[in-house]
Amino acid sequence: MVKRLLLGALLLGGTAATAAAQTYTATSKLMHVQEGLLPRQGTLSAFTTTSVYTRSNGFPTLDPTRGSGVQLWYIKNTNIVDYVVTSNLLVGLSYSAYQDVHRTSREANTPISDIGLTVKAASFPLFNDFVYAGLMGTLNKPLKTQNVWLAPYSAGSPELGLFGTVSYYRDNLFPKESFGLHANVGYYNHLDNGRNLGEKDRNAASALPTDAKGRQYRTAKVDGTTQAFRYGVGASYPTEYFDGFLEVWGNAFMSKPPVFAYTRENYAWATLGGVVRPVPYLMLNVSLDLLLAGRNDYTDYGVANAFGIDRKPTHDPDLSKTLNLPPYNINIGVQWTILPWLGDDRRIFDRRRIDINTQNGDDPLLELLRQEEGGDARTREELEELRRQRMNIEQNLDNLRKLLDQPGAPTDSTRQNNGTQPSGTTTPSSGSTTPSSTTTPASGTTTPAGRQQQTPLRPATTPADSTRSN
Repeated sequence: MVKRLLLGALLLGGTAATAAAQTYTATSKLMHVQEGLLPRQGTLSAFTTTSVYTRSNGFPTLDPTRGSGVQLWYIKNTNIVDYVVTSNLLVGLSYSAYQDVHRTSREANTPISDIGLTVKAASFPLFNDFVYAGLMGTLNKPLKTQNVWLAPYSAGSPELGLFGTVSYYRDNLFPKESFGLHANVGYYNHLDNGRNLGEKDRNAASALPTDAKGRQYRTAKVDGTTQAFRYGVGASYPTEYFDGFLEVWGNAFMSKPPVFAYTRENYAWATLGGVVRPVPYLMLNVSLDLLLAGRNDYTDYGVANAFGIDRKPTHDPDLSKTLNLPPYNINIGVQWTILPWLGDDRRIFDRRRIDINTQNGDDPLLELLRQEEGGDARTREELEELRRQRMNIEQNLDNLRKLLDQPGAPTDSTRQNNGTQPSGTTTPSSGSTTPSSTTTPASGTTTPAGRQQQTPLRPATTPADSTRSN
C-alpha cells in the first residue's frame, strides 16, 4: 500500500506539464471518450498524462544572434484522482498546468493552471446488461492566464459541462474484458460573458478597433456567453496485458467566442492508442491525437493585436503556417490503482487473472459455470446421437428408394389387380400371415419375450417375395 502511495505522489508531483481537452476521469474512460461502466465500488485511482506538440523554428526571429528561429513547444499536463463512492457514483478531482503559454507577460501557468471537479453517475444496465449508460457533470475553474494559443478556448471563467455516456459490451458477464463501443454527447458552457481576454487595453480613441457594425472595442471583453456541443465515439479491444482503442471526438460551438480569441474554430480529433499493464495495479497509456478538422485560423488579428493578442508564430512571413490548434499531440500517461488493496500485487481484480481454487469452490457463480459446462457436454452427446440416428434413417430411405426404382417392382395398384396382399397383412380367409410377412419396422420388432429391439430400417423382403399368386 505504501509503495503505491509513494508511486502516486511521485507521478503527480514530478510531471512537467494532459492531452488537450476532455480528459475528465482517471478511470472509466478510453482517453478522451468516457465509458458507461464504472469500476467496482471502493476503487481509488490516479492518472497523470502529458501532451506534447513541437515544431522546429516555430518562432522565427529578427534577432540574428538567435539564429533563424526558436523551437515551438506545446506541453500540458493533467493529473486526476477519482474514487468510486458507490456502484453507480464516481467523484474525481483534477488539476492541470501549461509549461508554455506563449505570452510576453507570462511564460508558464505552473504549478497549477486549472482545477476541476467531476461527478459521474453510471453503470446503469440496459438490454440484459449488454449496455451501460450514465450521466456526468464537470466543473473547471482556471486559476491563471487563459486564452492560451494552441489550447482549447478558455476565458478564465468557471466552465460547466453535462454529458451523457453509453457503452455496449459484447460479453455481458465480463464486460470490461470484452470488445466495447462507447458514445458521448454533452453540453459545455464557458460562462465567459464580460471576461477580459486581452493583455492590455487601449484608452486612446484613435487606436480603438471597430467591429463589423462600426462599434469601437475599448477592451477585449467577451460580449455574450460561449456555449458548445461536445461529442465522442470510441471502440476498445482488451486483451490480457494490452488494450487497444480508437476514438473520434470534438467540439462544435453553438455560440462562438469573440473574434479576438484564440481557438474559435470547431475542431475534431482522431485518437489511436493502447494501454499496457506491466504490473496489476499500474497501466501505461500511450496515444496519438490527429487533428481532423479545425486547421483554419478564424481569429481576427486586426482587432486582437490592439489588445496584445498576436498572430502566432510571431514574425513568420508565411501566414499559411499560422494555426490555432496543433496538427497532432503525443500523449503519454500513467494510471495506477491505489485501492482496493488486495495484499498481493500478483493478483488483480478481473477474471483474466483470477486464480480459481478449492477455497472458493462454494461460490454460486463458479457452481453455475460448472453446471453450464456439464450441461453443454451432455447436450453435445445428445446431438451426436441424434445425428447418427438421422444418418441411419436417411440411409434406409435411400435403400427403399433404390428398391422401388428397380424394373418390375410392384406398386399398390398391381397388388390389388393381382389379388395380392401387401407384405405383413392378413388374408381374410385364414387370418394368418404369409411367410413373407417378416418385415422389420423402423421402430423395432417385438420378440416373443415382449422386449423392444432397436434395429435399422431395412426391408427384409425382396420384390419377388412381396406378392403371392392366387
